[in-house]
Amino acid sequence: MNEKESEELQKLSLFYGMTEEEIDKLIECSHSMIREYKAKELVMEKGRKITHFGVVLEGRLQMVQDDYSGNRDVFLTIEPAQLFGEVFAFAGMAELPADIEAIEKSRVLFLDYNRIRNVCRHSCTFHSNLLSNLLKIVAQNNLALNDKIEIMSKRTTKEKIMAFLVKEAKRQGAASFEIEMDRQTMADYLGVERSAMSAEIGKLRKEGRIQAEKRRFTISDQLETEG
Repeated sequence: MNEKESEELQKLSLFYGMTEEEIDKLIECSHSMIREYKAKELVMEKGRKITHFGVVLEGRLQMVQDDYSGNRDVFLTIEPAQLFGEVFAFAGMAELPADIEAIEKSRVLFLDYNRIRNVCRHSCTFHSNLLSNLLKIVAQNNLALNDKIEIMSKRTTKEKIMAFLVKEAKRQGAASFEIEMDRQTMADYLGVERSAMSAEIGKLRKEGRIQAEKRRFTISDQLETEG
């Protein structure tokens, strides 16, 4: 691994508190590897044996699943520095339950979870640091999944849209913000038809509850405490 890559990994929360030398040793010990993907390319396939989990270095990924009618559900969008597959790996699942694909050109670091979860015979301090960092990240990811469950529990498309937007406003700390998803991905994430979602966004705009322009949304101040 070159110096640039080592510096890049040192900035990740997964390697918080580690030196470049320690990261290099850990990468070598865990047989880690970096892969590049084109937009729409499959990163991990549903049903495959889980041997590794990943960290997005560049680009964005999404966890998706198609139902029997061909409708696509986006479970999660994975941003740079975020992990994916770690929950399934450490839960002992034999197969991946959904596809993970690149939204855009992406670079991913893969780590062998069997080598990560078992502390080496040298009992390296940095290995313990990694497991501690990993536990914190898993907890944060579970919170994100809880947000998705809360949004999906809303009965109407309008309620789902508002719950999603209010949570994004809180996450970004502003009433006016941009989302990473395009409208189709947003509809897939909310589990609704794009046309129905667009119609409800239009109604919300007419009601003065939101402003919407492409990926930028602004919600009324009185709604910031909702959700």
